[in-house]
Amino acid sequence: MAIILLYLLEIKVKEISLVLKCSEKTAYKTIKKFKSFGIINVLEKPRSGRKSFLNHEEVLELKDKINSLNSEESQRKFVHIEIVNVIINKNKGRNFSISGIYSLCNKKGIRRPVHVKNDPKVIEAWRKNLPK
Repeated sequence: MAIILLYLLEIKVKEISLVLKCSEKTAYKTIKKFKSFGIINVLEKPRSGRKSFLNHEEVLELKDKINSLNSEESQRKFVHIEIVNVIINKNKGRNFSISGIYSLCNKKGIRRPVHVKNDPKVIEAWRKNLPK
C-alpha cells in the first residue's frame, strides 16, 4: 500500500525501494498490478501460508480458560498440555499433536503448557518410589 502511495506522489521507483527497504522488482510488480487491476486487487491479496485453526476470539477464550485454571490451581502455576488439548478439542472437535499445541501457544503468546511428566509432584513421587 505504501508503494502505491509513494508512486502516486510521483516518487521514483528506486527511491521507493530504498525508503521501504524492498527490492525494485517488488515495487515494479506492485505498481504494475495497481495499474492493471486497481487498488482493490492490491488490498485484497490473500496471505500465504497455512490458516490458523483458532481465530482471534477463540485464542482469547483459550487464554482466559488457561488463566482461570492457573488461578484455581495457584500452587502449581502451570497447566498440563493434556488440559489444553481437551479445551481445544471441545472447541474444534479434534485432537492436535503436542508439538502443534506448543507452537500455537508460542505464536499466540500463551504461556507454554507443561507436559505431565514434567510435573514436579509426579517427579517427586517417582523419586520416592525409585528403588535404591
